[in-house]
Amino acid sequence: MIQEKILNDREINVLNLVKLGYYNNEIGKNLDISPASVKLILQSAMHKLGVQNRTAAMYTAFKKGYID
Repeated sequence: MIQEKILNDREINVLNLVKLGYYNNEIGKNLDISPASVKLILQSAMHKLGVQNRTAAMYTAFKKGYID
């Protein structure tokens, strides 16, 4: 059985901002991190969710109950 990888709080925060339509620069400013860090966090979340892009990550996180 494959165990689901759980998103951490930072990944959830970033995906919530993606849901609001924010770009990496805006997310970085909002969370006081660099846009490069935002990109790494999104890549980690996408890997854990098994998807290839930020839109799919947001949708999958929503379906799994990580974001509202």
